[in-house]
Amino acid sequence: MPIQVLLFASLQDIVGSRRQDIELPTGSRVADLVSHLCRQYPTLSARVPFLRYAVNETLVGPEHELQSGDEVALMPPTSGGAC
Repeated sequence: MPIQVLLFASLQDIVGSRRQDIELPTGSRVADLVSHLCRQYPTLSARVPFLRYAVNETLVGPEHELQSGDEVALMPPTSGGAC
C-alpha cells in the first residue's frame, strides 16, 4: 500500500528530502514504517525515541495502523522560545 511520508527539520537532512513515497504491506503500523526508514537511513535510528507522529494531520502513536494513501509526518521534538 502506498504511504506518503513527510519529514521535518533534522530528519529532512538525514533522509535528503522532505517527502518520501513508500510502499508497505497492508496492515503495517507507524512503527513498521519507521523501521523501514531506519533500515534505509541508519542515522535516523538515534532519533526514533524522540519522534512524534501524525497520520493525516492527527497525532498518533507508533502502533497506529496505516491505511493505503495515508500521509505520515515524522517530527522531531521542538524547543526554544520562552512563554
